[in-house]
Amino acid sequence: MYNVIGDPSEIGRAEEQFKQSFKNLLHKKVKAFVAHRGETSEATVNWSRKVGLGAVFKEADKNRFWNAFGLEQPQKNPNYTPLVEINFLFKRTSRRVAGVAGGLSSSITSCGSGV
Repeated sequence: MYNVIGDPSEIGRAEEQFKQSFKNLLHKKVKAFVAHRGETSEATVNWSRKVGLGAVFKEADKNRFWNAFGLEQPQKNPNYTPLVEINFLFKRTSRRVAGVAGGLSSSITSCGSGV
């Protein structure tokens, strides 16, 4: 049976494991302007041409990890527009963010309640 991780330090460790699993595949780092909710900000996009996947990992809104993924190769000037996000709160206090880290004693899995 899966258990939701609620302890902030455990959530932080789960986020690091989540990021590292992608960073092992996404070797190129590109500084780009990332579009999100009608705004743009500069961020590092981790990219792999072989996999055809880009990812941005950062903290957002002072309460959650923002993990955004897209399929286009990032470039400096045109905006990089993520297609999907998998976000985890720093601590499990809000239901606005649908992503949670959970798992069994031996592994951690990202889970979500939908869009």
